Amino acid sequence: MPAQLAKHVRLPEQQSFAVPAAAPDDSLEIGWIAGAHGIRGGLRAESCGGNFDTLNECKSIWLDLHGVWYVANVASVEVRPGFALLHIAGLQSRNDAESLHGARIVVARSQLPTPEKETFYWVDLVGCAVANAQ
Repeated sequence: MPAQLAKHVRLPEQQSFAVPAAAPDDSLEIGWIAGAHGIRGGLRAESCGGNFDTLNECKSIWLDLHGVWYVANVASVEVRPGFALLHIAGLQSRNDAESLHGARIVVARSQLPTPEKETFYWVDLVGCAVANAQ
């Protein structure tokens, strides 16, 4: 890891992290790291849109921590009521996980499944006109 990044975050020296990385062109922010979970590097992730069902489709995620971007391989996701338990390849301790507290979670839109008919991703509704039928 470059020395100038060490003051921001202490991540394991593993190939599962690209340091630094750039956000994907079709980036979509889906949540943030709310804290560590357990002693083996688990992350408690909170969602911007209320659920993390689509996170199971993602092989990689991008993390924005204090303006520094990292790309990480998703090892597993367990969706729980109100949050997701996220494991990233290479994070092996609570200290590693705690170093990511507050990071924004971004995915590439191209990794997400196409929404079913008459359903939308919330980001697709931003800027749309709203009319009350009553």
